[in-house]
Amino acid sequence: MRAAPEVAAARRAARRAKARKSGKEPCPKGWVRDGWHLMLTNLGKEQASVDQLAAVYRARWAVEIQFRAWKQSLNLTKALHRTSNEHAMEALVLAAMIAHQLGMRIARRIGAVVGRVSYEKLYDLLAMQLVKAPDLAAMADFDPDPRHVTRDKRRRKSPVESGIRALT
Repeated sequence: MRAAPEVAAARRAARRAKARKSGKEPCPKGWVRDGWHLMLTNLGKEQASVDQLAAVYRARWAVEIQFRAWKQSLNLTKALHRTSNEHAMEALVLAAMIAHQLGMRIARRIGAVVGRVSYEKLYDLLAMQLVKAPDLAAMADFDPDPRHVTRDKRRRKSPVESGIRALT
């Protein structure tokens, strides 16, 4: 799918700066790729259009981001790899899902003020508040400072850029 002109220009500027930093010329093939969003799939054109694939990818990526934030902020990574007690695992996942729903509702409210909310930062604050709260009624007063939950500018490459790099 063709990238928006401003996206392509930003990618090309980054490529040019990286090449200049290493004393090289930008790769001509990379220059062309910078104008496109590339997706690999085993579906044929008759099974899904490019727009449908892009919509599925956006939805899937949103789910991945939420799940990662959920696991990391609520410290579930180790717990999800345990197989000791099925009932304890179920209780842990249900409690985490409740915390996730609380976080999503708070994020929706804060998002209207600050725009982009970092779920990881929000969940960290929410977890600290849940530990300190004497009961659930105390959670009604939870109102984090929007500056502490605003998403930072992305520093790592997107999965698409990483995929392109793997192919070149």
